[in-house]
Amino acid sequence: MTTMDILQPMSGQQGEQGLPLARQLLMIMDVGDEDAAIKEKAHILIEDVIRDAKEHLRDLQEKEREAEYIIQNIQWASCKDFTVERGQQQIEEYMSTLPVEVFFILESNRLIHRPGQCRFREKWLKDIIESKRILMDSITF
Repeated sequence: MTTMDILQPMSGQQGEQGLPLARQLLMIMDVGDEDAAIKEKAHILIEDVIRDAKEHLRDLQEKEREAEYIIQNIQWASCKDFTVERGQQQIEEYMSTLPVEVFFILESNRLIHRPGQCRFREKWLKDIIESKRILMDSITF
C-alpha cells in the first residue's frame, strides 16, 4: 500500500488553505521527510567528523611514538681554553638546541610573561601572597 492509496479517498476534500486535504498531508509528510533527511545528513556528518578526529589523533600519537628526540651536544671548551665569555657563548649555544619555552602566568591573569620581554617584579608576588592572607583571615573554619 502506497501513500497515494491511503490519501486517495481524501482527494476531493478541501483543507484550510483551499488545497485538497490529500495535497496538504503530502506537503506535511514532505516536510517530515525533509527533516528526517536533514537529520540523517547531520548524523552522517557528525560520524565522519568524529571518525576523522579519532584517525587524526591516532596519527599524532603514532608520530609521537616514532619521533626520535635527539639532543645535540656541542663541543665544549677545555679547561685551559675556558673563559667566561666562551662559557656563556657555549651555554647559549647549547640552550638553543633544546625545545624549551619558558613563561609564567600570575594567578588567573591572562598576561603571559616571558623572560627577556618583561621584568618579574617581587611586588606582584607579594601582592598575591598578601591578598591570599587577607582572604584566609576573612574565612572562618
